[in-house]
Amino acid sequence: MKKKIFILLVIVVLLVLGFLLLKNHQSKSNNSFNGEQIKDKYENMFDSFTDTLMLLDKYDRGQKVSFGNLSDHEKIEIIKSLVDKNDYTDSKEKAEFNEDLAKTRTIKKSVLIQKCNDYFDGDCNFPETMFIFPYNYVLDGDTYEGEAVITGMEMGAGWEYKASTYSIEEDKLSIKGVAFYYNFDKYCSDETCNNVLNNADYDHILDYKESLIQITVNFKKNKNGSFRFVNIKISD
Repeated sequence: MKKKIFILLVIVVLLVLGFLLLKNHQSKSNNSFNGEQIKDKYENMFDSFTDTLMLLDKYDRGQKVSFGNLSDHEKIEIIKSLVDKNDYTDSKEKAEFNEDLAKTRTIKKSVLIQKCNDYFDGDCNFPETMFIFPYNYVLDGDTYEGEAVITGMEMGAGWEYKASTYSIEEDKLSIKGVAFYYNFDKYCSDETCNNVLNNADYDHILDYKESLIQITVNFKKNKNGSFRFVNIKISD
C-alpha cells in the first residue's frame, strides 16, 4: 500500500513539474519571433527608425546601421517621429480648416531632451523652429508652441516598412519587420518590381514576409525602463 502511495506521489510530482516546464516554455515563447501581434509602442518605434531613415534608400543589404551611422539631423527627426499623445498638450480650440485638429499644440523641450537621453544618450541639438506634421513649432522658453497648418504629404513609389513581431531577452529588445517596394498599384519585393507580390495589399503584406527583405531594429533596455538604440540589421 505504501509503495502504491509513493508511486502515486511521484507521478503527481512529475505531472506538476511537466506543467511548470510547459508554462515556462510558453511564457518564453510569447515574445519570440513567432508571428504574435506587435504591440503599438514597438510598432511605433520600428516605424520611427525605418521610415524616418528611409533605410533602403541609404544603406545596403547586409549592413548594420548603428548609433555612429546617424547624423544629428537624423536623430532629431527620429525623436520627432517618436512623439506620441502622452508627450503634448492640445488646445480646446479647433483648427478652422479641420475640426479634428487642435488649433495649437505644445511640447515641452524637456520631453524631447529626455527622449534623446533615452534613445541616443543625449546627443541631440534641437532647433528653435521645427515641423511635426501637421504643426509648425516655435520654441518659447522651454516649450515648443505649435500651430496647425494646411499641408499635404508627398506620396510616390518607394520603399515602405512594416513591423511584424518582437523579442525581449533580459535587457535586449529586438523588433522585427519587413521592407517592401510600393509602386502605386503594385507591391513588390524589389525596387524594379520584377518580383510583384500577386494579390498583395498593405493590410496583408506580412503574409508575404518570407519573400521580403528582413529588418531588425535592436535596443538595449535602460535602468529607467526606456530603450537605447543599438543598431538595425538589414538582411535578405
